[in-house]
Amino acid sequence: MPCGNASEHTAKPGPTIRQTTDGKNLHLFHRYGDIKLISKDGTILMADSKRLSDLSWEMGEEVGKAYSNDMEINMDRWSSTAISCFLDLINVETPRDPIADLPVLFELATLYYNYGDDGEIVTLIQDSIAKTATLKGRQWSLLKFANDFPDGSDLVLGKLALRSMSRKAFLSLRS
Repeated sequence: MPCGNASEHTAKPGPTIRQTTDGKNLHLFHRYGDIKLISKDGTILMADSKRLSDLSWEMGEEVGKAYSNDMEINMDRWSSTAISCFLDLINVETPRDPIADLPVLFELATLYYNYGDDGEIVTLIQDSIAKTATLKGRQWSLLKFANDFPDGSDLVLGKLALRSMSRKAFLSLRS
């Protein structure tokens, strides 16, 4: 099941977002939990603080800060779609390849880089990005993203981009 596409980056009420009585947007699938994740589009996604704390030291720190901040974590660097994909990956015993548009997958990769440390999930995200970029003929976008990845380039993604580049894709200026 797709976790989102670029057209869902707005926080307008729709199939996955409803407005609460106080005017805030609540994600309908991720609406249960004891901690709020606030996206850059203002959508509230609820999550389990224990599961988040166990994810990584960095996320544990964020959860600790949230206890003195109305149980909210400001995740305004990421869209609600990317955060939803993130929660979809960490809330199951056996995560599956995230299916989303390339911009959402790029956001998901940086989000997981900041808060996750499970190598299996990293590989799922990388594989999904590579498959999507290849199917859409966006290998140059992937190579640029791999080069600009936080804390230096992502060599795995860079190699995947170069391996998947056909002559046509290599000569294409589309990014």
